Amino acid sequence: MANLLKNGKTLKQARDEILARTEKTGHYNGLKKLEFKERDPIGYEKMFSKLRGGIVHARETAKRIAASPIVEQEGELCFTLYNAVGDSVLTSTGIIIHVGTMGSAIKYMVENNWEDNPGINDKDIFTNNDCAIGNVHPCDIMTLVPIFHDEKLIGWVGGVTHVIDTGSVTPGSMSTGQVQRFGDGYMITCRKTGANDESFKDWLHESQRSVRTPKYWILDERTRIAGCHMIRDLVMEVIKEDGIDSYMRFIDEVIEEGRRGLISRIKSMTIPGKYRKVAFVDVPYAHKDIGVCSEFAKLDTIMHSPVEITINKDATWKLDFDGASRWGWHSFNCNQVSFTSGIWVMMTQTLIPTSRINDGAYFATQFRLKKGTWMNPDDRRTGHAYAWH
Repeated sequence: MANLLKNGKTLKQARDEILARTEKTGHYNGLKKLEFKERDPIGYEKMFSKLRGGIVHARETAKRIAASPIVEQEGELCFTLYNAVGDSVLTSTGIIIHVGTMGSAIKYMVENNWEDNPGINDKDIFTNNDCAIGNVHPCDIMTLVPIFHDEKLIGWVGGVTHVIDTGSVTPGSMSTGQVQRFGDGYMITCRKTGANDESFKDWLHESQRSVRTPKYWILDERTRIAGCHMIRDLVMEVIKEDGIDSYMRFIDEVIEEGRRGLISRIKSMTIPGKYRKVAFVDVPYAHKDIGVCSEFAKLDTIMHSPVEITINKDATWKLDFDGASRWGWHSFNCNQVSFTSGIWVMMTQTLIPTSRINDGAYFATQFRLKKGTWMNPDDRRTGHAYAWH
């Protein structure tokens, strides 16, 4: 056993224990009291400001180092700091939907024992864009870098960019000609693509040969790696200044604070009850001018997205999407993680318009997404390239 946590437990065991304590107490990792924040509120806020400010700074700096026009001019990138088991601690500005998606990739590695094979080591680099484990669409390429302190895994930093092309059936980042995953383009599942802070040569050659725009691909790759390394160095500086114990306490407490923050906003801004809404979008594939790869997909369909929001008197809430239509033969399907993460984009403008954006809000929300629907497919063949349809 790799023993990355230096306590004899696997990452999966550690994650299962956190989830069990959270479920039992109703507080993230059982934190009924925010001891660090209550004991030293100024120190707590200083640490938050240093980390959050440094993460935003890394984003703004990295996109100037090397980036495609989509990243440099449109700002299609985001960096997020995670704890060792993949729960989001702090995130930068940018495409905030990836608070959850990069975390799902880390959790996939945790659940599938990546620590033993292929191994998780200091200065490793992992890459992911697999929509079946939480990504929005294949053009969102993630770089994930573990953070070690005294040979112990204490967290991860993730960076994601929206690339220009993925080598799918039709050109561009959000293509629509394919009707299955197998036409969505280059797919990477939490692959170790570097060690000792350097990308593997086979990865560099293979990835650039798999897309139509290799020059922009490698620029975005450098952007993500540079930003991740800047944030990793930032964490080391904070630990050196404030101590590892304070840092480890902070990353748990700020998630619990995020959970409490959402509940507080629900109390102050909403009225208990049930709220219902429906939305529809057409998929006019039967039209003679619409070209698709498979004849069986030449159908006119309508995607249905109903929602019932239940707000309880104790400020807990549930988002129920019962009645949504099934997944379809198109590239507009969505993984459940990217769907729930997409809701954070709305929430950052309404219920949590603060800089404390992390997985705390997720632990304060109950979702119901039926298996087999377009936002929670039960078939690995589904296409996701244009999930924002």
